[in-house]
Amino acid sequence: MKFFPILVMLILVLTGCRSAEDAFLDAQNAEMAGNNKLAVRYYLETLRLNPNMPQAKERLGAVAQKEIDDGTRRAEGLIRNGNASQGLSQLNSTKNLLNQVKFHAPNVRLPKHFSQLEDQANVQIRSDLFRQAKSAEQNSQWDKALAILTDIEKYNPSSNDRLKIIDSRDRINDKAFNQQIAGAEALFKQGKYPDSLGALDSAAKYADKLDKENLLKKKKEQFRTDIIIAEATALKANMDKKKFIEAQKRLKGLDGLKQFFEKPQLDAIRVLNTKLYNSWANDLFNARKYRESWHRAADSLKFESTNQEALDLQRKAMQLGRVNFALLPVIHNKKDAPFIKKIDTDFNNGPARNMPPFTLLVSDFDLRDAFRAFKVNPQNITREQALAVARRTNSSYVIFRELTAYRMEQQFTSSRNISVKRKDNTPSTMELKKGLIKLNSRLLITIVDAKSGHRVFSKEGDISSELEFEQGFLNEPAKNLALTNAQLSLLDPPAQQDYATVESASVKSATDFFLKIIFPEMENAVP
Repeated sequence: MKFFPILVMLILVLTGCRSAEDAFLDAQNAEMAGNNKLAVRYYLETLRLNPNMPQAKERLGAVAQKEIDDGTRRAEGLIRNGNASQGLSQLNSTKNLLNQVKFHAPNVRLPKHFSQLEDQANVQIRSDLFRQAKSAEQNSQWDKALAILTDIEKYNPSSNDRLKIIDSRDRINDKAFNQQIAGAEALFKQGKYPDSLGALDSAAKYADKLDKENLLKKKKEQFRTDIIIAEATALKANMDKKKFIEAQKRLKGLDGLKQFFEKPQLDAIRVLNTKLYNSWANDLFNARKYRESWHRAADSLKFESTNQEALDLQRKAMQLGRVNFALLPVIHNKKDAPFIKKIDTDFNNGPARNMPPFTLLVSDFDLRDAFRAFKVNPQNITREQALAVARRTNSSYVIFRELTAYRMEQQFTSSRNISVKRKDNTPSTMELKKGLIKLNSRLLITIVDAKSGHRVFSKEGDISSELEFEQGFLNEPAKNLALTNAQLSLLDPPAQQDYATVESASVKSATDFFLKIIFPEMENAVP
């Protein structure tokens, strides 16, 4: 333990621990160099390290007083030269210095005229800010002028100045409010409704009195009501002239005003939309455009789900506008018949149950009845026979579905050797080939008008698919080899079920082709 004091001293030396004497020496050097500000900092450091060093307290008081007197003189010069803001900043720094040293040097004082200098600086700054506020007011920079008036309150304004601030603020708010109201009225007359309502919102921040708030409230209500009246008048004129698209654009333009509207206006807009789409739907219905009429009635129901007029229109349009289709396969090759039947089965169990609203396939019963009546073989039907069958089932259109390509092929794509064992445990090899089963097929869909025999549209789709497989080929008789079950399974060529899998994938593609391509176009292709 006798080495402990030596060890502590060694650590202090090595770590450069600073003593009060070191700080005092730096303070003296700074004082001799005329850097009183730095000297104050070092004397304060000295007293922090050793609060009971009288020499440091004495010198701190002397140097701090010099720095305070010098700072006050610098501030006085700045204020005298019109730099009141910088002068006030210097005075604040001088006060901060006094607060730092007064605990250790209680005799340090601010000059007697210090408060007078602060008053002079504040007077100059307030005067300058009043001029800036006036200039901003003259340039209609209302927000800037009000912000400057708020800043003036930071500089100890007198009673007269406070009254001046209040009067200026009232005057500026009045001018700004009246300007915004006048601008809103002008914009409204020009039909710029969003801008006019936005101007009223901007006027709200200048409504500092109850009479302004009441005026603003009345003005907003007047604008909202006048907008609805103007739009309702224009809407009626458009509907009378059957300019429904133009009327729709006007109502959609009101969507941008919803943020400014309240419940009465929003309810009125819903009523206007309902009237527009009902009138539009009725006009289309009378023109026997049943599908379009149904959709416009659906638009009406978006705004009023229980509107009976729209519901009745939809029901009548559905009854009169639905079109029946006879779906008939065209088979060019008897080998393709099983594949066509698979497509039929998949289609009838899926998309045929979810036809678009205005399309309906005739029942299999009706088709069979028509086939019997005309003694038609459905596996070998001519165009004329198909049209006769469609007319017999009261179908407006015939959908021909035929394969234009159907080819199943198999090929090997790569080869490698794998290790196997003989029964005597010696090594051997087996060639493992990767193969591909491909079904190349295309499906053609044609819609024909049953009455005229004219083609409405045709669309051909690729419904090909493929399946990868592996097959092993032995380099010597299997009886010599000890093959695992996994290795034995590789010796089998693709089974019938693999070909069935490829066909099933193509059947699904055919169904997707119906759903995603044919059905949407049917809606557009037929009236």
